[in-house]
Amino acid sequence: MSQATDDHLIEQTRQGDREAFGELIMRYQVQVYHFSRRLLGSADAAQDLTQDVFIKAFLALDTYQPDAAFAAWLLRIARNACFDVLRTQQRQPALSLDAHAEQLVASTLSAEEQAIQAQRIDQLEQALLGISLEHREIVILRDIEGFSYQEIAELLEINAGTVRSRLSRGRAALMQQINIGDHYA
Repeated sequence: MSQATDDHLIEQTRQGDREAFGELIMRYQVQVYHFSRRLLGSADAAQDLTQDVFIKAFLALDTYQPDAAFAAWLLRIARNACFDVLRTQQRQPALSLDAHAEQLVASTLSAEEQAIQAQRIDQLEQALLGISLEHREIVILRDIEGFSYQEIAELLEINAGTVRSRLSRGRAALMQQINIGDHYA
């Protein structure tokens, strides 16, 4: 079933095939988790939220329109859920390195290089928390998740020019945060 398209799996799910939806979860749970963790700044909150996102997606599957990518539709659900969490928490806790980044660093670099790379990843994630949520989400979607400008525009329901503008400002703010951190290190 892993060769099936998202649209085929969605149709199978709509017809009652729970295994088809399980395949969709397997395809996208890591992406939804990482996106949520980066917006929320908490691995635990992102883990809970990821489960909620797939429950919401399952319940709303009849509203999905195949004119947009399924991943973008899921991330829109995740984004809205993250904003709900952030509104109720009224705080943004510090991020920690995720296991994937640690494994990648550990598998390819010497111990000294691993330490330097881990420090850089931590610095980047801390800097992400220092920029506005509006800019952070666009930087994450474009530079970390790899979405196109048009996909981001559709996901956030803004025009592509606004995406470019916010991305430019977000990157500048991120660089400023990194440079500020360098002065205090």
